[in-house]
Amino acid sequence: MRIFPFNRGIFEDKVANFWCATNVVVKWKLWASQSTLMRLSTLFTFVGFLGAAIAPIHAWLRLGNQHRATAAEAVPSVMQTVLLLALLNSSMSFFLFSFQVHEKTILLPLLPLTLLLSTTPHDSSTFKLGVLANNVGMFRCVSMTDNTS
Repeated sequence: MRIFPFNRGIFEDKVANFWCATNVVVKWKLWASQSTLMRLSTLFTFVGFLGAAIAPIHAWLRLGNQHRATAAEAVPSVMQTVLLLALLNSSMSFFLFSFQVHEKTILLPLLPLTLLLSTTPHDSSTFKLGVLANNVGMFRCVSMTDNTS
């Protein structure tokens, strides 16, 4: 079963997600069975992206009749930002809480993060933190592929 590698365990030592980071304090593999960890990771992932599923619907309903889309602007700019934030939130939820995450999964949240950075002023602290997160994620992928010896 290569699609769902449940036999490998909740995490490997090289993936910097929630399970690996908290394993320093809570020894997950000793504390819970594999089936319990699968259910727990499913619950955490679901709770993590629940806001990303609700926020665009809520924003669209709130926008309602206030803004009528024209032919030139099919999606209001407010909704574009909300959708990018929802994509970032859901992809980070899957990276942080999924069962047996591959280290290159960090590339999925980097795409909406980069698109969000394109609308942020370059001298803001938000932009600087986003660039730092982007660089750390890319550096992590490069350092993982260099271990070919």
